[in-house]
Amino acid sequence: MPLSRAQVSIITAVIAAVASVVAAYVTASKGLVFFPNRRLEAEVNDLKGKLENRSTLGGDFEWQWTGENWLGS
Repeated sequence: MPLSRAQVSIITAVIAAVASVVAAYVTASKGLVFFPNRRLEAEVNDLKGKLENRSTLGGDFEWQWTGENWLGS
């Protein structure tokens, strides 16, 4: 039984949608996301740098919200 034009169009649209989702997933998982907006790319890089620096902080600190002489490392 041959397929009608409407059925072929629906099948083609579903295959194209699945291929687009798979391609986007593979691209994102490989870190191949492309930023066409240079300002956005700079902001993302700045935030990544701040996050990396946040994890390297170390030392003794006095917490402001705990009151006097409450020290933490």
